[in-house]
Amino acid sequence: AGSVAGQSGGGGGSTQSKQGGGKGSRQQERETLAAIKIQLSARPTAPRLLLDKQAHADKDHVQFLKFVAFSTRILSAEAIAASFEANGSGPSSAEVSQGRAVVFTNPLDMSITCAMSTTGPFRVLGSKCLAPPHPLNKALAQELGSAGQGGASGSASASHKAGGIFTLPPQESVTLYVGYLPGRAASRGGGAVGELTLKDEHEGLLSVRFATGQVQTTRLVGVVQRPMIVCAPSEHDFGLVHTESKEAFLVYLSNPTEVEAKWRIQHVPVKLGASRTANSFAVGPKDAHGKVPLDDPDVFAFSAYSGKQMGPSLGLSSAAAALPLDFNRAHNAAFSQGHSVTRVSWKDSADLHSALSKRNESNFRSPHPIKVTFRPPADKAYRSRFRFVVDGGEGFDIVLSGLGTFEEDTRPARPPKIGPKMYHGH
Repeated sequence: AGSVAGQSGGGGGSTQSKQGGGKGSRQQERETLAAIKIQLSARPTAPRLLLDKQAHADKDHVQFLKFVAFSTRILSAEAIAASFEANGSGPSSAEVSQGRAVVFTNPLDMSITCAMSTTGPFRVLGSKCLAPPHPLNKALAQELGSAGQGGASGSASASHKAGGIFTLPPQESVTLYVGYLPGRAASRGGGAVGELTLKDEHEGLLSVRFATGQVQTTRLVGVVQRPMIVCAPSEHDFGLVHTESKEAFLVYLSNPTEVEAKWRIQHVPVKLGASRTANSFAVGPKDAHGKVPLDDPDVFAFSAYSGKQMGPSLGLSSAAAALPLDFNRAHNAAFSQGHSVTRVSWKDSADLHSALSKRNESNFRSPHPIKVTFRPPADKAYRSRFRFVVDGGEGFDIVLSGLGTFEEDTRPARPPKIGPKMYHGH
């Protein structure tokens, strides 16, 4: 009986264990059927690089890079690259920004692989990045180079210039040294009448092509500035001058641009086909004295035939070439404008030309005076045109005329008044 009870108890225990085991298996089975659920979420992010460049409000908050070059001294690619190596920020001149350092930063929390290239007269001259160089840099340069040479029209890569391939880790940056190479342009002094071009603009793109197919572009703008010379007055008639005498007046040269103007005076002869008289050319109709003027440049002499004028120059009315006018002074004031304390008197040892020349030497923004002398050899009318030719810029023409006479006690024409009223016919 005891043995039977023991077996029974053992059987009961077995049953409980089975029941227990059955309960545990049911629980395990339920856990198995209700598998672990993992919620996955993805937020697609387009690759992009941050450009270290301020977006101006007046430019529709668009980032672009502007380059400036002077037509008188356009730097080569080697010179720009050398300036980057010297100071790391491009050409040191404050007026010229023909080379710029562009910094791109990876703002994402993942690495980005991208290729840089430029279009137009812009070229990546070098780069600086702490990340290891990409092994396909040479292959990209060869591909874009062959595309640019073979170049089917309409090909997107035909005008691209390689800038390199980079793999940027998170928060890593790359610095590109971009140069503006517009090429040299000749002076436009022989353009159409009334045509004036002081700036040449070029546009291009700095493209960032990501490995995922997206393209990020930055607009590039290049400006070539040209110098210009302006003369006042642009025309002068000496009037009657005795053949044994001479008469002179001052021409003021100004440069309204920021580019230094290198100028020279050149005589502009009349058109071919005009009659020749005593190695001179007859010019146009008769003058007010009833004589046909002759184009003889030897009768007019200039104190300087070439030089340089920096800019921008001050206006003639504010550069002490003329007295400032007090527009607040009443017409019936106790002290007239002519007798006010602003009147200038020159010393006996210095004339107007010498004083203004010294002032121009000490302050390059002051207009440069040039003395023009008329010496008629005979009792004839003379008229000649002279051009101030500017290297790589816009020139200016002046017309000089005068009449020689044998009569005594003749008075030449009064010199022009340089000041605000000269432009209003006074």
